Amino acid sequence: MNLHNNLILSTVIALLYFLQVLSNSNPQAFTNTFPFLESNFTPGQSNLLHQISNPVSIPTPPSYWKRIESPVLPPPRSRAAFIQYPPNNTGLLFGGYSSTSGLLNDFWSFDGSTWNELHPDHSPPTRVDAIMGFDPVNASVIMFGGTGNDGLFGDTWLFDGTDWTEQHPENSPSARFGASMVFDLTNEEIILFGGMTESGEPSNEMWTWDSVNWQQE
Repeated sequence: MNLHNNLILSTVIALLYFLQVLSNSNPQAFTNTFPFLESNFTPGQSNLLHQISNPVSIPTPPSYWKRIESPVLPPPRSRAAFIQYPPNNTGLLFGGYSSTSGLLNDFWSFDGSTWNELHPDHSPPTRVDAIMGFDPVNASVIMFGGTGNDGLFGDTWLFDGTDWTEQHPENSPSARFGASMVFDLTNEEIILFGGMTESGEPSNEMWTWDSVNWQQE
């Protein structure tokens, strides 16, 4: 018998010993811990191995996913940006890539049952892989970067619940896509980390946005 089989056998023996001790010392704890064993199992019984090798079927857990049939749907796409928007309890989807239309900059909201296309007066250019974060202090969405037809973006946009406005900070991260963004509640600022830059290499830079300017940390 090789080393691998010896390890398996040792593990099985140790598990069976543990189960035997538990069933002898605390039958109720045993049955509570292993409710899927046969109903005729008797704690402490000597044929524990036989009974464990013949369990009853475990019920399939309920599914927590369900398909929502919205009367209106955004066109199929990939690499879009999506974020929760707490002020009106919706999700916001921006841009992405469509196999029929190419790069997109359409803007949609989802309220849990229905998609609605939004039509702000201004909008960021078409792109994929943009980064979005929500600023609860100013009730606004910040979007940075992404990839467009002419390369990477390094622009910053703000959505205030009605319209997009391009920001023009004094300092800014370099153009990039695929970074991560989150809000720091303690310091009340957006944090941006990483992403792929024009060098073709992943970045480990960290930047913060204080609603006016970017600062590298």
